[in-house]
Amino acid sequence: MNMKNILTIFRMDFKHQIYTKTTIYMLVLLIGLTILNSLNLVAKIESNYNRYMHTKDTYLEDGLNIDEYLNTESEINRENDTIIIDNTLKYDFDNLSSSISNINPKNIVSNMLEYSIFVFCTFIFGVYGVYMALYDFKNNTIKNKMVMSDRKSIIIGKNACAFFIIFLMLFAMCVFTYISSFFIPNLINLDKYFVGYDFVIYEYNNHIFIQFLFSYLVLCLYFSIGFLLGILLRNTTICVSILALYGFLIPILGKFDLRNIISSLSQNIFAFNGNFTIFTPIYLPNYLSASIFTTLFIVIFIFEIFIFNKLRDIS
Repeated sequence: MNMKNILTIFRMDFKHQIYTKTTIYMLVLLIGLTILNSLNLVAKIESNYNRYMHTKDTYLEDGLNIDEYLNTESEINRENDTIIIDNTLKYDFDNLSSSISNINPKNIVSNMLEYSIFVFCTFIFGVYGVYMALYDFKNNTIKNKMVMSDRKSIIIGKNACAFFIIFLMLFAMCVFTYISSFFIPNLINLDKYFVGYDFVIYEYNNHIFIQFLFSYLVLCLYFSIGFLLGILLRNTTICVSILALYGFLIPILGKFDLRNIISSLSQNIFAFNGNFTIFTPIYLPNYLSASIFTTLFIVIFIFEIFIFNKLRDIS
């Protein structure tokens, strides 16, 4: 293994994905998801606006003082499985204010990461990992790479190329979302949702760099899982089926389930005030969740090299 071989594989894989337009197709798909997220945020504003106006009309019909109720904080109480809200008007007003805050440029990127990463992108990049593992086998180019480089360099080079592309894709999604957020208010005529009272436009404690880094690491881990499945099973249909079953159908299998670990870590990183609210995880200390997450990365990488070295039909 040497750096020259790794860079050779990196360049070959990168050129292949540009030539086959894989990166373009993925970028279009991911930008489509960011647009879908923005549309859902707008739909949430409309829904909360209609709910607030309905509640306001009900209060007016009952002869209640709107100003008095809007200046009184809403209290939410729980009795068994029932939620009791003592000031529905203020509650609906706050929800409308929060939904408008979600399209604020300082908040919308965070909302996009929550919605895209935890709903769709883990599966998408898992499938991308399967693709990266198998396309050399399907195109009969793996033996050419074996001539030019050793097996460990092939694995490292392919992973490095994929991690670089994942970074570019995620960065592009953030930039597109941020820029588009300045156009949304005019496109939807946002002024009509300001109902004559002062909104509090929340600026969530977003630490966007940490959120970006965490999202990036989650996507890289799912890519690695897909890549490992690819070189282990060598069958696209089976690999994608496993990823789909695990991601969308199989319930959480306990506190050491990867999804529970990611949920546990994400609670301290994201606000989840937008379109998506992640499930409440089974408790794990943060240090333990982070340790398992990191260890899993290392173990998967070791297994990738081990399995690839054991393959005999590519020599």
